[in-house]
Amino acid sequence: MENLDARKKSDKILKRELIEELNEFPEIDMEEVEIKVSDSTVTLQGVVHSQYEKLCIEYYVLKNDQVDEVENLLEVTKPKEGTVDAALSGQDNLILKAPE
Repeated sequence: MENLDARKKSDKILKRELIEELNEFPEIDMEEVEIKVSDSTVTLQGVVHSQYEKLCIEYYVLKNDQVDEVENLLEVTKPKEGTVDAALSGQDNLILKAPE
């Protein structure tokens, strides 16, 4: 029983560390992302605005030495207006042009 309690506490600490780390990156919006940790396996659920953001989150989670496995269930939705992803998808009026 004591080992189980220690593992649950360790999972809570790891989850808190991951959230703190991911919030440091401006390209990642954690507003609609949920992180679950069980026995060093991290499950990512929720919505992100680009494939790039989805992969960045998984990459940074895997960089943590305490993480053994990541189950990435994040869904990509319509990109936010005013972003490069939105412009490239044709869902925004942002115009990208080379400097003259």
